Amino acid sequence: MALATAESYDYDVFLSFRGTDTRHGFTDCHYNFMVDAGIRVFRDDDELSVGQQINKILLAIENSRICMPVLSRGFASSTWCLHEFAKMVELRKEIVPIMLSSGLRCMETIWTSTR
Repeated sequence: MALATAESYDYDVFLSFRGTDTRHGFTDCHYNFMVDAGIRVFRDDDELSVGQQINKILLAIENSRICMPVLSRGFASSTWCLHEFAKMVELRKEIVPIMLSSGLRCMETIWTSTR
């Protein structure tokens, strides 16, 4: 697979998060900050309607320059979040994690699940 140039990415950032943990708090605030700064951000509730395939999410990961998982308390217990994270690792994406204080234990789970 050829590496894409910065201009060929659809998104600057793929924001991965556990919706029930952070969607209406930290993630909304962080998303709005990035968008206001002119950063092209993919987040699932912005780009996809209910019921759309995970393939579209995986394609968005592939077409993002940076992946930014928000590691919250429930991130590692979400099959979707772990699937997204595994795809980031598989594609050797640049990963810039945001670790919330409630998500410290989540990091060990993620680390062991992607090895």
